[in-house]
Amino acid sequence: MTTYNTLQYFNKYLQQNSKIYFTSTSAIYGEIKSKITENSSPLNPISNYGSTKLASEALLSSYSHLNNCKIFIYRFPNVVGKNLTHGLLFDMKKKILGKKNFVQILGNGKQQKPYSHVNEIIDCMIYLSKKKYKKNFNVFNIGTSDNGIKVKDIVLIMLKKYQIKKKIKYQNSKIGWKGDVSRYRYSTNKINQIGFSFRMNSKKAILKAIDENFLMLAIVILVGGKGTRVAYLTKGKSKAEINIWGEKKIIDFQISSLAKIKKKIILLSNKKFKSLSQYILKKYRSLDIDIIEEDQQLGTAGCLEVLKKYKHTDFLVVNGDLIFNFNFDELIKFHYKKKIRL
Repeated sequence: MTTYNTLQYFNKYLQQNSKIYFTSTSAIYGEIKSKITENSSPLNPISNYGSTKLASEALLSSYSHLNNCKIFIYRFPNVVGKNLTHGLLFDMKKKILGKKNFVQILGNGKQQKPYSHVNEIIDCMIYLSKKKYKKNFNVFNIGTSDNGIKVKDIVLIMLKKYQIKKKIKYQNSKIGWKGDVSRYRYSTNKINQIGFSFRMNSKKAILKAIDENFLMLAIVILVGGKGTRVAYLTKGKSKAEINIWGEKKIIDFQISSLAKIKKKIILLSNKKFKSLSQYILKKYRSLDIDIIEEDQQLGTAGCLEVLKKYKHTDFLVVNGDLIFNFNFDELIKFHYKKKIRL
């Protein structure tokens, strides 16, 4: 109904050269053992998701014919990339980092599917949209053409990445849930002939997505120092509490900049600085912030000892008396690209 109502709304604005782009899915094919082309049949989806996408394609087909309008259907494989909110990688991260001493896999782990990175998916869509087509209704399989990667191999990659040893438990079922297509392969000959080929295979797409989403990085801000040299300003408080611009404190500059990285922030403070802790917890309660207060001064390096309790593998450590507006994302990318240990 959503697709139908949207198309009816389009009628008000449809022009002679109007184009409609629709993102569909490999799930419309159902269980097809051979390599899937755009003309593979019969189309027997086994999930509600696949069925509704196929129904939408049918509506778009008739709309294209009745309104002499060009429509492009992009059938995606499994897509991974930044900011995942669900899916295999998202679920596995929670299980791997969870309290249980094993990782439970849905199915026997032999499910094998192609994965493509969202960046290449978008590049492909833009590339295809710039080409000219005689037909009004155009369908494309978008993604890598390899044989895919097995679930069990993805789990092993993630365990190695996190340097965590856990037992893997599998189920006897060939599928993870009802409606799950356990194995399929895409033919991308059509987009290849037009001139576009995916550079990343399934494994490379998975590795890139893991690095983008699940880098075990935490940000550490050191705010427990005595501030002896600026005691006339701090008056017994942390240097991070010094007001710089109106009511804006040094710590505000830091958190507003570092929060853009979207990683956990750990403040290493001192029990004497209760006002700082209260200020941060009240103002930044929507952020993932831990505050650890020392009983006694441990020094710049000594206080880092408490980080052992965290499962993170990497820490970005920042002194709490700095004011900056810096692109830390680029710094982090450079750091990992060069494989710098410190």
